[in-house]
Amino acid sequence: MSYPSPLGMSIVHYFGDVATEMRRKGGSSASQEAIKADMESRKKERQVISKDLKEHYRQHKREIAALKAKAKHRGK
Repeated sequence: MSYPSPLGMSIVHYFGDVATEMRRKGGSSASQEAIKADMESRKKERQVISKDLKEHYRQHKREIAALKAKAKHRGK
């Protein structure tokens, strides 16, 4: 079962879906291992997305600072 990006839903909703899936499939240890592996891969995806968003935000702040400095210089 594929899941949408965690960015499109709240964290509680996202983890709630994972927990529900674990309870639903809870029978065999093989399926639990598959679910754990899936959760780990999602955790890594979220870390990558978070890192990308942080870098994008930093870049945006640098651009704004540059524009402010340029506007301040132009005003003199």
